[in-house]
Amino acid sequence: MRFQYTEKKVTLPENVHKYAEKKVMKLERFFGTDADALVTFSVEKNRNNVEITVHAANTYFRASESTSDMFASIDAAVATIERQIRKNKTRLARRLRQDAFVRTPDETSFAPEEPEEGTFELVRTKKFNMKPMTREEAIPIIKARDGKLDPLCVRDFCDFCGYTESEFWAIMDKFYNRDLFEKNDCGEWQLKHPIWEENK
Repeated sequence: MRFQYTEKKVTLPENVHKYAEKKVMKLERFFGTDADALVTFSVEKNRNNVEITVHAANTYFRASESTSDMFASIDAAVATIERQIRKNKTRLARRLRQDAFVRTPDETSFAPEEPEEGTFELVRTKKFNMKPMTREEAIPIIKARDGKLDPLCVRDFCDFCGYTESEFWAIMDKFYNRDLFEKNDCGEWQLKHPIWEENK
């Protein structure tokens, strides 16, 4: 794995760089030598920020962590990347090294074991009798949800990809279809022509 680092408005001692390289290089066991890792250090308002981007197996993994201690931020960012890899190891299986998930005796992992993607345990089943909705019943539901992103889904997506929610919305702002959406007085995107206003 090829390791690089950059510093933004901060100069760190060499032992921090070496510590980061040692921790990040442990991810090499997933990919082998054909991978690139970039670590960006910054300090803002007494918070030590570490951003790690790993490019390997035609995939980007990114994590950004901020704590009061630079070493703790490094550990947290590496753990986040490892969780991303483990969470998707079924999908990535063909791209990763064959023995990537085989633990060695002296290995220390900061990421807890998580269930493998695609493995589920059926706990109980429940049946619901569903009847068709009338237009009048559907309109309040559509008004509440149409054109809106579920905040929990946004949070989970950001956690997985390593983005902050502000970074996510900054990206989304660029891609909203201006023919369909417009911003209201609160700066929130809303539909220009809601479906419930049609055929009144």
